[in-house]
This record gives sequence, C-alpha cells and structure tokens, in this order.
Amino acid sequence: MINEIGGISKMTERVGRIIPGTEDQFLLIGSRLGKVHADVENISKQASRLVGLLDSSAMKGTIAQFRDVMGQLERYVERLHQRFESGHASLQDVGSAVSDVGTPMANFRKIVKKLKILGISTKIESAQLKKMEVDFVNLAADVEQLSELIRDKSAAIEKHREGLMAFARSTLSKISHINRKSRSFTSAALGDINESICVLEDRNELSFNTADSILGRSHAMSAQVGKVVMSMQFHDITRQQIEHIVDVLKTLETRGRNAAGFSEGGENGAMMAEAIVVSELQKAQLVDARDKFVKAVRVIMDNLRGISANIAGIIDEIQKMTGATGTSSDNFLSNIEAATGQVMDKIHSGKRAEEEFGEAMTELSTAVSTISNLVDDIEEIGEEIELIAINARVKAARTGEEGAPLVVIAEAIWHLSLDATSQKSVISGLLKKVVSATEGLQAAAVKEGPDTDASGTIAELAGIVEGLRKMKGDVARLVAEIGSDSRNLSELIGETISDITVHNDLEDDIADICRMFDEFTVQSRQTVTQAEIEEARRKSFEYIEGNYTMQRERAIHCSLASNVIPMDSRVKDRAPGPEIFEETAGPGDLGDNVELF
Repeated sequence: MINEIGGISKMTERVGRIIPGTEDQFLLIGSRLGKVHADVENISKQASRLVGLLDSSAMKGTIAQFRDVMGQLERYVERLHQRFESGHASLQDVGSAVSDVGTPMANFRKIVKKLKILGISTKIESAQLKKMEVDFVNLAADVEQLSELIRDKSAAIEKHREGLMAFARSTLSKISHINRKSRSFTSAALGDINESICVLEDRNELSFNTADSILGRSHAMSAQVGKVVMSMQFHDITRQQIEHIVDVLKTLETRGRNAAGFSEGGENGAMMAEAIVVSELQKAQLVDARDKFVKAVRVIMDNLRGISANIAGIIDEIQKMTGATGTSSDNFLSNIEAATGQVMDKIHSGKRAEEEFGEAMTELSTAVSTISNLVDDIEEIGEEIELIAINARVKAARTGEEGAPLVVIAEAIWHLSLDATSQKSVISGLLKKVVSATEGLQAAAVKEGPDTDASGTIAELAGIVEGLRKMKGDVARLVAEIGSDSRNLSELIGETISDITVHNDLEDDIADICRMFDEFTVQSRQTVTQAEIEEARRKSFEYIEGNYTMQRERAIHCSLASNVIPMDSRVKDRAPGPEIFEETAGPGDLGDNVELF
C-alpha cells in the first residue's frame, strides 16, 4: 500500500500549493480596491459640489434676477409704446391740420382770378374818365400787382403745405416702421428672458432629481465597495477550508504509515476503506471551497463593473442637468449667457430705434415750425387787399355820377377784401392750429428724464451675465474633473477586472486535484469491499471533525458520512455562518483567522 500513501502525499502537496498561488492577485486587488474606494469618494464629493452650484437657491436667485429684468423690460416697453402712440397721434394731428389749410387756400386762388378781372375792368373804366385816368391807372396797377402778390404768396404757401404733407406722411411711415422694429426688438427680448426663466426653472427641478439620483448612486457604489470587501474575505475562508483539508490528508498519511500491518493483515482493508471515505470527504470540501471562492471572485468583478456603471450614470445625470457633452463647457449656462447677451443687444437696438424716433420727430417739428412765417404772409395779404379796397372806394367817390362803374368796381374790391379777410382768418387759424400741433411733436421728440429703465435693465443683465460666466466656469471645471477622474477610475477598474484570473487558475488547479482524488479512489476501491467502505462511512473521524470551524464543512461531512460526532465546546461557542453562500459572508464564516488582502 506504499503507492496509496504516496498518492495521498502528492495530493497533500498539491492542495497545499493552492492558496499561495492566489495571494499575489488578492494583494493586487486589495491595493487597487483602496484606490477605487478613494476615487469613488472623491467623485461623489465632486458631484455633490456640482449639484450645490446648481441647487435651488442659486437657481432661484438667478430666476429672481431675470424676473426683475422682465419687469424693467415691461416698463420700458410700456413707456416706448406710450411715446410712439403720442408721436403717432401728434403726427396725425399735424397732417390733418396741414390738410385743412388746402380748402381756404383754394378760395385764395379764386380771389386772384377776381382781382385780375377787377384790374382789367378798372383800366377800361379809367380810360373813359380822362381827368381821373392817372389815379385809376395806378389803382388798376395796384390791383394787378396785388393779384400777383396773392398768387405768389398762395402758391408758396400751397407748395409749403404740400411739402409738409409729404414730409408728414413720410415721417408717419418712418415712425410706424421704427415702432414695429422696436416692438420686434423688445418682444424678442421678452421672449428670450421668458425662455431663460423656463430653462432655469426646468434645471431647478432637475437639480433636485439629479441630487437624489447622484446620492442614490453614491450609496450604491459604497454598498458595492462593501460587497467587494466582504467578498475579499472569502479568500481567508477558502484558505481555512483548504488548510483543514491539508491537515486531514497529512493525518491520514501519518495514520497509514503508522498503522500496524497496513501492508498486510486484517486492518489493511479497514484502513484503505477509511482512506477512500476521507478522500471523498476532502474532495467534496475542496469542491465546495472552489465554488465559494469562484463565486466570491465573480461577485468582486460584478461589483467592480457595477461601480463603473454607477460612475457612468453619475456622468450621464450631470450631463443631463448641465446640458454638457463630455467635459465641454458648452452647456445650458452658455445658452442662457448667450441669450442674455442677445437681450442686451436687443435693448441697445431698441434704444437706437427710440433715438431714431426722436430725431424724426425733431426734424418734422423743425419743418412745421416754419409755418409761422406763412401766418405773417397771410396777414400781409389781408392788409394789402383791405388797403386797396379803401383806396378804390375813395377814388370812386371822387368821380361823381360819371364814375358810377368805378364805384361798382370799388365795391367789388371791397367785398373781395372782406372775403379775403375772412379767408385770411380761416387760414391763419388753421396755420396756428398746425403750429400748436407741432408742440405735440416736440413733446414726443424729447425724452422725459434720463433713460433709467433701459440703463437699469442693461446693468442688471450685465450682472446676471457675470454671475452666469463665473458659474459656468466653476461648472466646467467640475465637469472636467469628474469626467477625468471617472475615466481614470473606469480604466483602473477595467485593468483590475482584466487582471483577475485567480478564480480560473484555482478552478484549473482544483480540477487537476479532483482527478487525483478520483484516481486514488478508483485504485483503492480495487483492494476493499463495498461493505468495508460502508462500515467506514459509519465511523466517527474525530481527527477530521475536530478541525471544522464552519457549519458548511459539517454539512458537507454529513452528506457523505452518517456518523458525525457532536461539535466540541470550541466550535459550539462560535456563531454559525450561513449554510449556503449567496453574495456576502457572514461574521460566522470567517473563523479564527480573518485577513483582508
């Protein structure tokens, strides 16, 4: 039986080499796990700082600023609207007044024709009165000259009136265009502000959800790190179980060498049967140790992958919240900053439109103010007609009965002067109405006080832009740090997972050892009967069971050997561990010698 003892010795030696072959990899995993834990904590803190930058208080402050700007813009728009409405009404008043001057000016043109006729009649009648010829010739010349004066003056007034009408229409069109442009600018500005507020409010809500999600992922990663730590402890559990196997095999070898008559005699069969049963028990213990070890290593790898997935999830949450892609700072803060800058540009454009409005109103007001000169011209025409009428009546009175036709002409000139005076009063009143209407233009052209609304709005927006720019810089730095650290951590985890082959190596080693156990059992069974084997199964092997420190070892023993001795006091005092390994090790599974690699 020396060969069987040699086989037990070889199995003992092979089993003893299992654990030393795994220690280097577990030391490497342990050292990297410390780095993983530190990186996880750091990324969690960075993510929390990022959420803090975009938390509700910061968002609400910016939203409040935007709402204040909205109020300023609305006041600014209302003031612009009132100013444009006032200017538009004044322009219509001016246009209407200038248009009304046209009717009495047409009557003046009729007066010119009548004066020409009266001038000719005066010449004819004066030719029949030799003694008064010179006076009436002069009167006729005065009437003719007056008709030309009225014609020239009325033509000048009409030309000026038409020019003013065209200018008023042009200015009205220009003002309407400026008003539409200003409304477009301010409406767009209000729209951009509203859009920015909506984005901020969405991000405000999203920041709460993201904070909860990141916190949840951080807790999950901490739990996963804990599971890795617990799974690492199964290396020591496996070492204990394998050490027990080695101790049993060594004892079996010693018992075989020391047993009297091992090679021959009646004890030979009993000893060989014991060796078969013990080897079957140790193979079962070895397979159980392998299964627990392999499962623990896979739990380590799965949890490392889970940590990597949670890191990717945090990055995804951050990118959703900031609108960023990767480590880019082109995020929603950039969009709001750009929109705010556009609002400032629109307000500047609105101010320029307002200045154009003022310039146009001033220009038209200046042009209309010249109408006062026309009032003087009309007054002068009226005085000239009245003077000639009086002169004609005086001259006609001197002619006696012979100058009766001239009396008729003089009366006609007088009545014409009365008509001219009436038209002069109408035109003068209308022209004064035009002058009065220009006061509305001047009021519309002049701003009422400093432009505090626009200036305050621009200052407020500049402050918001500066705050957004600082926030954007801080966010960009944190996003870049988190992205960089996450990539490094993912690479470390990936390398660690790739380097973990210890479970495969252990499976291969134990598969070889199991074949050795099988070969030993097959060979040994040829020397013993089945009855001897069954008898051996009923025996109590105190030297085996006394080594057990885990309930799982006893459960395996019970499955193969029917007679199991009670646990000794040392084992009974120890809290039992779980019978079946799931994912984590209970404190009762760690035995007397727990070491974390």
